[in-house]
Amino acid sequence: MLRDKQPLILVVDPDVEILTSLYFILDGEGYLVATVHPTVDALKCVVEQKPELVIAGQEAFDWNGMDLVRKIREISPDTRILLLVDPGDKLGSSKAKRSGADQLVFKPYTRVKVLEGVGALLPVVHR
Repeated sequence: MLRDKQPLILVVDPDVEILTSLYFILDGEGYLVATVHPTVDALKCVVEQKPELVIAGQEAFDWNGMDLVRKIREISPDTRILLLVDPGDKLGSSKAKRSGADQLVFKPYTRVKVLEGVGALLPVVHR
C-alpha cells in the first residue's frame, strides 16, 4: 500500500487489547495503521510519521487531562483527532472536545461507530 494514496492512522492507548482491536478494525478496511503506547512515543510518532488521524483513548492522557491533544495540535495542527471516551464521564467528554478533539466515540465502541468516526474525519483531510 502506498502512503501517498492511503492516509496513516495512529492509534494511541495504554491498553494492548484496544490497540489490537482498533488495528484490526481499521486494517480490515484497508487503512494504513500504526499503533503506539502513550504519551511521549505518541508525540514522537506524530512528528516522524505525520499521521492524518490520531485515535486515542481518554485514558491515554496521563499528562493533566487532555495535554496530548493540545500537544498534537501544537506540532501538527492539521492532524485530525478522534477520542474514545466514557459516556458516563460528562466532564471528561466536555474537556475532550474543548481540548481540540475533532470527534468523540463513546465506549464501548463498535466497529461501525469507529468507522463512522474515521469516515467523518478523513474526508476533511483529503478533499
